[in-house]
Amino acid sequence: MTPDWIALDVGAAHLRGWAMRGRDELDMRTSSGEAMSPRGIVTFVEPWLGAAETPVIACGPLGPLGASVPARPLSSGTVRIDLGDARVAFLAVPGLRSAAPAGVMQGGETRIAGFLKRNPNWDGVLCLTGPETQWVHVSADEVVSFQTALSGGLVSALASATALARWMGQGRPDAESFAEAVEDAMAKPERLMARLAEAQAGAILEDQPPEVVSARVHGAVIGAELAAARPYWLGQQVAVIGDGYLPGLYRAALERQGVPVALADAAHMTLAGLIAARDA
Repeated sequence: MTPDWIALDVGAAHLRGWAMRGRDELDMRTSSGEAMSPRGIVTFVEPWLGAAETPVIACGPLGPLGASVPARPLSSGTVRIDLGDARVAFLAVPGLRSAAPAGVMQGGETRIAGFLKRNPNWDGVLCLTGPETQWVHVSADEVVSFQTALSGGLVSALASATALARWMGQGRPDAESFAEAVEDAMAKPERLMARLAEAQAGAILEDQPPEVVSARVHGAVIGAELAAARPYWLGQQVAVIGDGYLPGLYRAALERQGVPVALADAAHMTLAGLIAARDA
């Protein structure tokens, strides 16, 4: 069955796409660990292409930036980008920008639009997890402000470029050790780098289980981040949007602070946002 358009989520090292007939999903594909070049994008969507031109509506770090906050997500329309293949009409959703604090959002605006489509009149704070964490204040269907932290990228770097690689990525972090590390980091966020070094030394000297080491690293990073983002989540309802185990860690950390937290799947919110972009 040939789609009449394609929805595409472009990440730093992944592609996630849906073949669409109107608002109905016909097929879904994912790919990871590849360079996201124009040729790579065309190759990814090629199984869904016919002889005629097919619209591909995409979000992610694709170049165009749209409105400065406060702004409604998707308010800048789409920007056409030439991928060098006549079968593809590639339309990119512009991101959002922030002057103070300086910030760029590319892809998150689409997840936010999808969340608001599914949760009309929702006011509060969205926490978008991934290589970057973005704390987003939403009110009256508008992004009022946002703040970004490179927490996910930092943990990934520690797990690949330090001795911690032996312990990281081997199961979910231990809940009790994670909670202790979060509380410690929130109390003394200035000791983050020392706490990470201590987690590495403890892993080597005490041969701690991977789930404990991972919990101490994640807890230190997320705890310091929560301390910095306190003006966003304190006294707010929060929804955490993401993939994998990270959203659950953020929820556990926030709930210990008495914050009501909901979880939302990033893929579902992204598709809902891309459908909204096409409708617009």
